[in-house]
Amino acid sequence: MEQGRNDQHHQSSGTRWKGRIFALHDQQGIGHIRLADNRRAQFKLQNFSSGSRSPKLGDTVELAICHGPSGLTAIEIVVIDLDEKPQQGQQVTVPAEPPVEMSPELLDATLSVRPTAVADQPVESDANVPYQRAAVARAEGRFADARHLFQNAIASGADKPVFVAFIKMEIERGSPTQAEVVLKSAISRFPDDPVFYDMYGQMERRRGALHKAAEILREGIKHNSTHALLRQGLARVLGDLGTPESLQQANLLYSQLEREGKLNKHDGSYQRFRALHQSPRAGLAYEAFERLNGFRVRVPGRRDLPRHITDLVLEIDNPEFEASFGVSGSILMRCFDRQPQKAEVRALSQLLRGNGPQPTVGLIDGAEAFLSPSLALVVVPAAGGVRDHLMSVLSENNEALIPIDDSLLRNGKLHLEALRQLFSQFLGARDLYNSTLPVSGRRFFGRERLLSELTDQVHRGDFIGIYGLRKMGKTSLIYQLRDEKFRDDAVGYVDLQATAALLTGNTQPIYWELERDLHQRLVERHPFAAQLLRLGKAPRFSELSTDEKANSALFFGEDVRELLEHITTGRSKGLKRVIIVLDELERILPLGEQPGVHGYIEFFGLLRGLAQTERYRGRLSSVVVAANASISEKSFWENRENPVFALYKPIFLPPFSDKDTFDMVKGIGRGMSVYWQEPALGKVFAEAGGHPFITRLLCSRLIKDYNKRPLTVTLSMVERAVIEVIKDQTDKFSQIVELLSKYFPEEEKFLEGIALDQPLPCIGDDSLSHLLGYRLIENEGGNYRMTLNLLRRWLRRRAGISE
Repeated sequence: MEQGRNDQHHQSSGTRWKGRIFALHDQQGIGHIRLADNRRAQFKLQNFSSGSRSPKLGDTVELAICHGPSGLTAIEIVVIDLDEKPQQGQQVTVPAEPPVEMSPELLDATLSVRPTAVADQPVESDANVPYQRAAVARAEGRFADARHLFQNAIASGADKPVFVAFIKMEIERGSPTQAEVVLKSAISRFPDDPVFYDMYGQMERRRGALHKAAEILREGIKHNSTHALLRQGLARVLGDLGTPESLQQANLLYSQLEREGKLNKHDGSYQRFRALHQSPRAGLAYEAFERLNGFRVRVPGRRDLPRHITDLVLEIDNPEFEASFGVSGSILMRCFDRQPQKAEVRALSQLLRGNGPQPTVGLIDGAEAFLSPSLALVVVPAAGGVRDHLMSVLSENNEALIPIDDSLLRNGKLHLEALRQLFSQFLGARDLYNSTLPVSGRRFFGRERLLSELTDQVHRGDFIGIYGLRKMGKTSLIYQLRDEKFRDDAVGYVDLQATAALLTGNTQPIYWELERDLHQRLVERHPFAAQLLRLGKAPRFSELSTDEKANSALFFGEDVRELLEHITTGRSKGLKRVIIVLDELERILPLGEQPGVHGYIEFFGLLRGLAQTERYRGRLSSVVVAANASISEKSFWENRENPVFALYKPIFLPPFSDKDTFDMVKGIGRGMSVYWQEPALGKVFAEAGGHPFITRLLCSRLIKDYNKRPLTVTLSMVERAVIEVIKDQTDKFSQIVELLSKYFPEEEKFLEGIALDQPLPCIGDDSLSHLLGYRLIENEGGNYRMTLNLLRRWLRRRAGISE
């Protein structure tokens, strides 16, 4: 809170005022206060003093005032009770108008109005009262009243600010006809003022009336020949027209502004003009893709390219293309004014794979443009001359460079069907089955029923343990829950295989890691809630003070308790609960010969204590992910009572059903033009048993032997792939059983005995329930069999038994 005061750029007058909060937008972290003299001051939540409670709509507050660039700004704000007596000599009447909720639209409108004579240009006195009333009516959403009051103010001889506020209101209300009437009146009264010509011209430009917009802006330039805003506005319109003549005129205007040092080079319209003016082929690509639904073209700021090369960025938000080809987000579109040489194609491939995990090509709207590292479009005069080069890059590096040539760009021939065929041809050579990273969103397959059940249980406040084999999709399930199902919750997620606690040997970093993740997820949508997390404000654990590290459990407990208090009392609107998620839990527990991380028992004891606090019942949940349910099965850990014994409800993550397996295999295959016959799908399920990773492993091995697309997979092709995958992928199968071997050797020995048809060793009830819960084995009339036939084949091969 103190930092919010120190960040003010203007000094306050020293006088303390009182007022009432009449508009509050929690998610944006800002609002407005009406003072006793009916003036309005804006504020940010961080401008409240550290000792003040959180503000609510309708609260009476005491504040200091400073004059900022947007009018009055309230600082050093303190919420006071209504029965609190004013200080001696302070006679203030707080206005009694009812408060209103601030919608995003109302927020934008109120921020653009200067309500009193503190504006840069004073309003004439006869018009001042109706203007103030009009501004208040506009802020409160009474637009008909505001229009009438604005008209009265103008009739009383109002000055420029009244016209500006009136015009903005009509434009924001979607009433361009009304705005045009006011604009014409303003231009008649202020014929030499450039502001109204610019507002009028830009309004017509947004409406698509480009010729009319150009005429208005040219008229304004006649009265203000050196005005930079009008000239840049006209250049934008001429660039939008896109004819050779208009582009030449726009180039003259931009050149003048650049020589005068008045050109905004980050302006999107200027960057679009630059691409169109420099490269006619880039202009064709820009116009062609802008016409397609779900595609948008942007111009990056990179200019270290030869003159015959222009880079554009294509943003794809088309569900069909993402479902069919796995394509979304931003991809590079490199435009060549002549046929590219082989070295230039290689350079593009190196850019995609050699510039970090996501290549960049400069700034767009002031931010770095991150691109897909595996796909780019190449715009060329003729695709035939570069096709062989592009296919060789694809075969060597799996990067798809798709050619777009003049035959598609001209005469409107680039439509979605033509683009779909092109993507199918080039993207079909990729191996989309070969993916080892967790997924979410549209790339997540199956488990819809389980997702719904888990969501309901967590929303009830249950503690859930998700247990399963390695590579079964546990982390993907957690990502899907976090990103799709828990959007209204404060979620703190930590992957314990990457925690600094493994280095320090204690749980202190885990408290910080959880708060940091919570803070980063809350800071945009719920900034006031994020401010409660003291540990989470530090960008690195090493930057915490010695006291904060030593007492991290205390800080964490207090901060989470305060966050729960805000959620319970409704002070953090939109948030419903706190959810703590820990992945790879076995990393910090004492399993096998591995010692536990010091403080793990106290950590879980703290979570249990918070969850069982009556006031926060149902507001705190936790989800852990591990190989088995030992966390809640053992009543004692290292001779100490387990605080979460039987607290985490065990959910054993089963393999995919046959339907989910078929949907995943067919869905991924479509992105490569790979199609499956029903017997082939059945064989995949019989061998992989629904294990998602083994399923993808088998499918990936299969398509490596068949480069032709489209490809239809038959039963015999799968049978050959089964033999090859067992030979080639020993390391992958080792990963599946590695965790059992390291932490749960009893389960591994029993599993191996089944696979080798050997007498089965004795096994505890808990260990047997784990294997049954994993669906690794099934009991058929007292005999156990493995459900993952590929894993059974691999275990037998490892033991030297040939089939």
